[in-house]
Order: sequence, then structure tokens, then C-alpha cells
Amino acid sequence: MSLPGYKLNANGGITAHNTRLKTLEKLGTIESKNEPITVRILNPSYNGSLPFNKLKTGRQGFYKKITLAKELNPGKEWTIEQLTEIAYKYRFITDESSHDFHGALIRAISIKTPKYAPGVFKKKNLQPKIYALSQQYASMIHDLIESTIQVDESPKYASESRDYAHNIYHSPDVAFRIAKRGLSNSAYRKN
Repeated sequence: MSLPGYKLNANGGITAHNTRLKTLEKLGTIESKNEPITVRILNPSYNGSLPFNKLKTGRQGFYKKITLAKELNPGKEWTIEQLTEIAYKYRFITDESSHDFHGALIRAISIKTPKYAPGVFKKKNLQPKIYALSQQYASMIHDLIESTIQVDESPKYASESRDYAHNIYHSPDVAFRIAKRGLSNSAYRKN
């Protein structure tokens, strides 16, 4: 599901409707996946103007982690998940600092932030998440599509179209299917 008309943010992602998409994902209505991002560590040294001990814990963990990863396997292509796993394993980050760490990692990789951690990785053009409807909602979406009609813009057919739509959603069959789905997907339903 693309979101045309929205520019990518500094990290290469689309922020439009993020809250709504996260809610729909948590409810299971939609699914998301990221394209796997692999990187090779070029130079893990910190070259910033701020003293290293003044950086946020997550950002310090970022530099410690990539230095260790470079020492462990200098020529390896790493995924974001593998780098995060190393950072947790060696306690360079905690749950509290993981957000800063992940933000530092994405900004270091993204071509959209050329001045952030220059030379650490070869910068890449990051793709936004891919969203799709969950399979369990396929019949619901099919019902909505089948029940929808193309409404003519002319006022001549507006009344007829309104009546048709009204009759569809007030039929016992459709009311039963809506109620049944609502009950089966309710967070308050007892298992």
C-alpha cells in the first residue's frame, strides 16, 4: 500500500498515518514487513565534535557495537537485526536506549542523512515499510467491495444510489455478517 503525495522523512520512511497504521497492525487488520537492509561496516570510529562520553547511551552503544562487529567479522554484510542483537548481547544498549540506538543506526545508513556518521557505512536509499491487508480480513474486504457501487456525480442518480446503499447495509444478511465479524474480532470476546 503506497502513500502517494507524502515525502520521505530524513530516515527514508513515510510518517503519514503512522499512528493509524501501527494501531491497525496491532489489531491484526494489516501486516507490515521491511525489506531486509544489509550493510558492510567501513570505518566504525567516532569523528564528531561532541566528546564521546557526552553522547546519548544509545548512540554510544551504536559506535561500540559497530566497532565490535567490525572486529568480529571485518568483511561481513550485516543486517540491522544482527547488529541490534549484538548490541543487546554485549549490553551496549538497554530497552530504554534502544530507540536512540535504532535511530542512530538508521540515520547512519540512510543516504538522506549524509552528514550523520559519515564513512561508517556506505549510505543506502532506504525503502519504507510495505503494508498489506491481513488474510483473515479478506472476506470482510470482499464484502465491502462487492457492496460498493460507483456513484454517478450527477444529482439525477444521487437519490437512487443513496437508497441502494441504504438497502444493502440494512439487509438482515449483511447485518448478520457485520455483527458476526465484530463479535469474532472483538478484543473483549472471551476465548
